[in-house]
Amino acid sequence: MLTSLCLRALMAGNGAGLAIERGIAYLANLQKSEGAWPAEPIRRMPVDPRTSAFVLYQLAGDDRFRAAVRFDDAITWFDAHRSSLELETRRLWDRIALRCHPLPTVRGAEPSLC
Repeated sequence: MLTSLCLRALMAGNGAGLAIERGIAYLANLQKSEGAWPAEPIRRMPVDPRTSAFVLYQLAGDDRFRAAVRFDDAITWFDAHRSSLELETRRLWDRIALRCHPLPTVRGAEPSLC
């Protein structure tokens, strides 16, 4: 969670650089095969919905992040597990879902993502 928060701060104002690249790579490496992240920075730990929702909430709007992680897998994981999420995590996911699901095409316009 802390890494995603720091990355968001570094990315503000179109920030770029090695620290951002390494931070994104770190989060991509921690992401589980099903698309979610663990609570502790140990890859073999189980997924944690709250941590995963927080990471997506902070970074889903950044193209570099979406390109580096299995973004679609994360969205799919949350869609499949929404009913089992605790209330606060579900509320956070609902906010993310509004930004991250493609909107219907209107008169040939491109669908909107995050």
